[in-house]
Amino acid sequence: IYILTYFILQNLPLGVLKVPNYISNFVLISALTIFITLILNFKIKVSAHMAGIGAFLSFFYTFFTNEYVSETLFSPLNINITIISFFSIIVIIAGIIASSRLILKAHTMKEILIGFFIGVLLGLLNFIL
Repeated sequence: IYILTYFILQNLPLGVLKVPNYISNFVLISALTIFITLILNFKIKVSAHMAGIGAFLSFFYTFFTNEYVSETLFSPLNINITIISFFSIIVIIAGIIASSRLILKAHTMKEILIGFFIGVLLGLLNFIL
């Protein structure tokens, strides 16, 4: 369904407003994250929850650096507080998810870290796409 949605978003008929690439890329990266965690779970156990939040975090990092930073004069001293707050909230949510997976004994720390870094790497594909 994700792949079908991606192709529909990319190929909307003429006369309809074009969907921005970052929206269709979000759908594609979601599909890739699900597919790769599915394949890896045949060999090793990987946390799909952490893969999802890792992809979410890195996708929006690439979105803000591509869209926001390229349109403004960016310097390390002039970072928008909204962006910092947004990423802080996502990191806190990632910590809550990781903690809950450990408390429930659903995953080990290794499985959580593998899932998170798979998600982060796939989310960074937005730089390429």
